[in-house]
Amino acid sequence: MAKILVDTDVIIDSFRRSNKKDTLLVKVFSQSKNIAFISLVTIAEIWAGKSMSGKEDLRVAEELLKNCHVLMSSIKTAKKAGTILRQTNYQLSFQSAQIAALAIENKLAILTLNQKDFKKVKGLKLFPLR
Repeated sequence: MAKILVDTDVIIDSFRRSNKKDTLLVKVFSQSKNIAFISLVTIAEIWAGKSMSGKEDLRVAEELLKNCHVLMSSIKTAKKAGTILRQTNYQLSFQSAQIAALAIENKLAILTLNQKDFKKVKGLKLFPLR
């Protein structure tokens, strides 16, 4: 069993695919005892999507929230995110730095399709893609 912080791109990928069984989100969480965490940043990014004006995507997003633990940012998180931005020479987005900071702070591996950028963050554990 692993506690995993899910990056926004994994969730968006699952929304876009017609066959949900093939998504990374379903593969990692459906048949295992892994525990999903998401950040407030991820919630904001999901709700910012244009498809969220549709009832079906809104229903799916609400259902997803029921099955995830939501992590709150703090001043410590903000400082860590700023440090990550500086240390990576601003090669990550602010949102990604916030998500990485939460993962480090909470000792969680991060599940992301953006392994290339997140590999630049010192001390961040990446959940292996299968």
